[in-house]
Amino acid sequence: MEDRKIHIEFSISEVKKMLIDKTGIQDDIASLIMGHINLSPMGLEQMAKALLGVFPKAKYKEGDFVYVKIKNLPGWKVDKDATAKLECATGDCVMAQITKVDVYSSNPYTANFTAMLNDGKVGQDTAVFMDREIESPVENPEEILEIIENLNKPLPF
Repeated sequence: MEDRKIHIEFSISEVKKMLIDKTGIQDDIASLIMGHINLSPMGLEQMAKALLGVFPKAKYKEGDFVYVKIKNLPGWKVDKDATAKLECATGDCVMAQITKVDVYSSNPYTANFTAMLNDGKVGQDTAVFMDREIESPVENPEEILEIIENLNKPLPF
């Protein structure tokens, strides 16, 4: 029940009025802020939520190990079918380590992962992900060590 989303609509003028009422800023400054935020639907959403006391939070932090579904890796860089066959792949996921978190971005997580790259070589790559593209955190530290050990093994081809 907690994960259920509630959609409430606000007009831009309503959000602007909330901004003025909450902060006491002048109308022209509020117009400037709203004009810039209006370029980003996410910005408008975060502004409206902030005015209601709800601020963006990250589910994961820098340094966390997570599982990312292979289908969510960037196809222009990664051979997804070959990546699924690597020993470092677990089911339909690869382990990734979050290297940067930016709660103001639509893709808040930057993460490093190992994959079969389109040049035919296994290597490290970096991509950005949304919350919904991350399958789950890695709960067991032994899983991390096992993946690292598998990366040090010679390739089967």
